[in-house]
Amino acid sequence: MYNPYSMFNCLETHEFDSYWFSTGTPTFLIELLQEKNVDMLQLDDIWTTSDRFDTPTEKIVDPVPVLYQSGYLTIKSYNRLAKLYKLAFPNEEVRKGFSNSLFRYYAPDGMGDRDAIYMAWAKNFILSAEDNMEAFLPHLQTFYKKFPYTLVNNNERHYQAVLYTILLILGCDVTPEMPTSDGRIDMVLKTKRSIYVMELKYKKDTEVAMEQIDCKDYLAAFADDSRKKYKVGINFSEDRRSIDDWKVEALA
Repeated sequence: MYNPYSMFNCLETHEFDSYWFSTGTPTFLIELLQEKNVDMLQLDDIWTTSDRFDTPTEKIVDPVPVLYQSGYLTIKSYNRLAKLYKLAFPNEEVRKGFSNSLFRYYAPDGMGDRDAIYMAWAKNFILSAEDNMEAFLPHLQTFYKKFPYTLVNNNERHYQAVLYTILLILGCDVTPEMPTSDGRIDMVLKTKRSIYVMELKYKKDTEVAMEQIDCKDYLAAFADDSRKKYKVGINFSEDRRSIDDWKVEALA
């Protein structure tokens, strides 16, 4: 019987998943990404010249050629005028599989099992009659609190990258840095029933986040979508290194 709380149940469910990533992603590559401050937000939109992603990897100082030559990234487009290539994940399987590898780095031994965050997602989004972001966010807050301080970069970008990675491994339809006519939305999360427009802040407060969503009229980009729409403001604390507070409002 299908267990929605676990990804690793192929033998029980006869479903395919990205299992080869669990042993196929070398530790040195994950460590190199961390050393060079490269995260999931960047890996799906790298513009570069050909000499960067097609260089020898004997002396590895740049993760991009390793990612390209190993198949994690592929050429998505080419700008002839600028002579620049866009590198990105070839498909959702690779994107999700690589996010799982990064998650294992974000959640090293001693942080506990990740089943809790899967169960929270399943309970509040998959199995419930209504999506419940308010009930899910405390579980997300707990996850951040378990981070070893040595892995935390105290800036908004770090918390955004971690959130994006978590939502990817949960199988969510999530888009970071979505452009609109008046700026970029930090993150957009879509479920079968709902659209969440998320604004993240660091060392500020949720009211600032909610005001930005309103001032920039981010929700207007989804006016023709019949799903229920929510504004989500999340503030991260420098001292606690976790979610400080949040606010969720449904579009009236």
